[in-house]
Amino acid sequence: MTCIEYILKKENLTATSVCSLKGIFQAQFTDWIKRRRPVPAKHISALEDALGLPERYFLDSKRYAMPLGEKEQAKIDLRLCTDESEKPQLQKRLDNALRVERFKKLLENENNLEEVDAFLKTVRVSHSVYSKPNPTAPKRPKDEGPFVVVSSR
Repeated sequence: MTCIEYILKKENLTATSVCSLKGIFQAQFTDWIKRRRPVPAKHISALEDALGLPERYFLDSKRYAMPLGEKEQAKIDLRLCTDESEKPQLQKRLDNALRVERFKKLLENENNLEEVDAFLKTVRVSHSVYSKPNPTAPKRPKDEGPFVVVSSR
């Protein structure tokens, strides 16, 4: 799913209604949604108006529809949220998605694996220092931690 499709669904819009309002051909719009071709510059402002969001929420740097990931979904949900009481939870979801994305990028580079292992070891140690023991919890062997250690080969 792309961000455009998600926004349409979230805002209860149809591709047909967007196309008829903004003078866009249905086949052309489908090509944009399916990432077959980029959105021409002349249609970006019409698309922003129809979706109610700036292009950075639904187009990548080459003007193709952005694939929907956890981070993109959280950004869209936060931006479209009208209930102020929900915004802190949505912001937390976005912050977590950004952390996961940064950690994935760190793991993609094999040169970082030792650094990642050291970080996980630090987290494991701090977890054991700051967490209160649960007397009813089953005992784990000392070499097992709450996290999986990624080893470099």
